Amino acid sequence: MKNRTILTIAVFIFSCDSEVKIKEYPSLPKYIQTHNRSCYSDEAEKFSNVDNMLADLYAHSHYKDSFELNLRLGTFYYYRKSFDTALVYDLKAREINPSEPKIHFDIALTYCELSQWENALNSINAALSVCGDKWEYLNSKCYILSNLDSCEQSIKVGLISYRMQPENKKIYGNLLDCFDKLGQRDSIIKFIDLATQKFNLSNDIVAELKQKYHYRGD
Repeated sequence: MKNRTILTIAVFIFSCDSEVKIKEYPSLPKYIQTHNRSCYSDEAEKFSNVDNMLADLYAHSHYKDSFELNLRLGTFYYYRKSFDTALVYDLKAREINPSEPKIHFDIALTYCELSQWENALNSINAALSVCGDKWEYLNSKCYILSNLDSCEQSIKVGLISYRMQPENKKIYGNLLDCFDKLGQRDSIIKFIDLATQKFNLSNDIVAELKQKYHYRGD
């Protein structure tokens, strides 16, 4: 009985110790100590918008080294179209965990918005080196290579993405752009047919290509 009690206690201690090691960041406390509010206008300006509030939160946070926090802030500013700010948090997240492919993908998207195509290519290649079977990553590489005028390579990558996920509307636009740059009429007609059947596309780019290549499929 005594031995069983000792064993139970040992197992309990070991399991608790393991749990602490696994949990990288402790939960935020329910109540946080803050300074009393003041009536001064400079304090009001400090929290006049979400950007200022988040900047202040981050500046005084004990969680600056949280991958998740930096990842989410990067995403927030990306969708706010504050791409330079998004990149700051993205790069911090990459510094914390460079083995996570998602952050390399996010950085590639941010570089695309900044028209930094070489940097975008390096980042998407880093994502693919960790996780090479995601059609989203291949689709983005196709787009990036197109903007670098590496159309033959772009088409090669894009067709892999297309075969993996033919329901992805964006890949048709990426491929059509490169087919057009290379003057590959047969491929353009084929993919206009496919895209029209699947999505009933009728945007200006498709209309221009139909006219340019004398498309009569419809």
